[in-house]
Amino acid sequence: MNYKNYNLEDFLKDEFFIKWVREPNQDSDRFWQQWIANNPQKKQEVLEASQIIKSLRYEHEYQLEEAARNEIISNILGNVRQIQKEQVQQSAFNYTRVAAAITLLLVSGLLFWFINNYNDGNSPEKKLSEQYITKSTIAGQRLTITLSDGSKIKLNTNTEISFPEKFSDSIRLVKVLKGEVFFEVTKNKRKPFVVQTGDIKTKVLGTSFNVDYSKPAQQLNVALVTGKVQVIKGDSIHNLIPTEMLHFEDNKVVKSNFDPLSITGWKDGILVFEKVTFIEAIERLEEWYGVSIEYTKHNDGIYSGVFENENLENVLEGLGFTTNFNYELKNKKVILK
Repeated sequence: MNYKNYNLEDFLKDEFFIKWVREPNQDSDRFWQQWIANNPQKKQEVLEASQIIKSLRYEHEYQLEEAARNEIISNILGNVRQIQKEQVQQSAFNYTRVAAAITLLLVSGLLFWFINNYNDGNSPEKKLSEQYITKSTIAGQRLTITLSDGSKIKLNTNTEISFPEKFSDSIRLVKVLKGEVFFEVTKNKRKPFVVQTGDIKTKVLGTSFNVDYSKPAQQLNVALVTGKVQVIKGDSIHNLIPTEMLHFEDNKVVKSNFDPLSITGWKDGILVFEKVTFIEAIERLEEWYGVSIEYTKHNDGIYSGVFENENLENVLEGLGFTTNFNYELKNKKVILK
């Protein structure tokens, strides 16, 4: 597809572009960000098209046939061009910014009017919804994100989260869909910060804590480093103080103390083995470094160790010394001998 020849109307009708604006993923976001960087002359048209598409987001979405949608877009663009033409005729005095603002407001207003009045006003009730962003990591990858309120979150490997582009006026909600996340929350007494994991919510005002969530296994660990949190499940409310952790599994809740290095060391690049089996150690290495490890036999011992920002070879050397194995590393594949 030659997007270099696209105009505003073409972007509004392109399904791949619309999908990226409304439901971005890692691949589409990488493609469009790179494309914009390579085609800066098209940046303004992309931004205008994105703004129009975002204004059509509703919780109960009203589906228009392609012909009807194209008719609406054509009517909108026709009105915009006519107004822009009249503005040029009326004045040549440094009007560019004002005209752009008026045009944007007009486009949003016209879109709202057309969608609400199409089909004789018999469309379902619609409510504007927040634009959510989804971020994820794969094996061997970690990610740090700064949210719109200044809070920082760190994603461990194989993790996925969802959060609004901009928080509402009453709550800061982040959904952990899977994996492990460390939160450093900016304090705001008027706007609680809530982390949702399945049917469990962790509510804070300003603190730092770790969330480890496995949806398939229905397991959740919430470990508090600083401040205070409330963990809410149904009618039950659990309060935590620093170094306390809640473990949810099979409708059971266990509160205990924890070692911060073992639980949160990952956020600083520290790989910790604390009394793990050989198989558990291999699984941790595969996830941490994004490799596959093959072995024909293994030791039945228990392993402990701390590796701070070490490469895979050094870790394998250390484990190999204690467990008496050699290894062969080819690209992303490790063979233990």
